[in-house]
Amino acid sequence: TLARAGTRHRTGASDDAAASSLSKQQLVEDVVEASEALFHGERDIILVGHSLGGAVAAHAAASGRIKRLIGVAVVDVVEGTAIGALAHMQAILRSRPEQFR
Repeated sequence: TLARAGTRHRTGASDDAAASSLSKQQLVEDVVEASEALFHGERDIILVGHSLGGAVAAHAAASGRIKRLIGVAVVDVVEGTAIGALAHMQAILRSRPEQFR
């Protein structure tokens, strides 16, 4: 199963600050919630992200909150927030399995 999630976007006024937030913490929370809503912890998950999406994927992986996470792929992680996520990549790489099933 392939699932794609884009950046949250809400048009119009909202009193709910979380609903319109594009903070790193909120975007990571969105990824965690989407993975649970879509797969209920019953399927292996590989997060893939490009640019800022790569940073969000790396932070979501580093949070340890994605059930059955088996991989992370980031492409062109070069933007300011994305570069900050690179610090987490060594920990992710160290935790990868020695072999795949």
